[in-house]
Amino acid sequence: MNKRKINLSEATTKEKETKFFELLVTLFFSGLAIYLLYIAYTTEKVSNTQVFMIKAMTIPKIVLYVMLVLSLVVLWQTLSWYFHHGWKNVWPAFLKLIPLRTLLTFLLVIVYVKLWDVLGFSISTFLFFAVESKLCKQEQSIGKTLLISLIFSVAVYLIFVVGFSMFLPEPILDLIIYG
Repeated sequence: MNKRKINLSEATTKEKETKFFELLVTLFFSGLAIYLLYIAYTTEKVSNTQVFMIKAMTIPKIVLYVMLVLSLVVLWQTLSWYFHHGWKNVWPAFLKLIPLRTLLTFLLVIVYVKLWDVLGFSISTFLFFAVESKLCKQEQSIGKTLLISLIFSVAVYLIFVVGFSMFLPEPILDLIIYG
């Protein structure tokens, strides 16, 4: 059986998309498993609780190791596919799959969550919703975008803080209100 090396440009678009997303997902799950295993081992040192003679983190560790092994197997298969088909034109095909707005939204969500402890939930929500609204509807006026963002932020605050009695991080508002 003489397998000839096929150029990646000869693979179908569906194959390219599938393999690239397999690559991303397996990298994500491999990283997640490694991170959660780290948490499991460091948590065990703090809390050495035992349940029926088994340490509390034994089952999660087993599940995470299985997840890691399976992710690495799929990662190996995906990388083998790329090696067999060649690496030419991998990234340009990927960049055409995800619109710029989607990447910006993903980055905005990360920044939004990170700003909760700095600016607080309400201010971060207002800023996120304003920027995201402007990103999605660029033709909408700034005034209308800010007004809708303000209404949305107040509604979310009222629903969660007043309605559900949840505590949300509000360092700046606490400083303003409580001095």
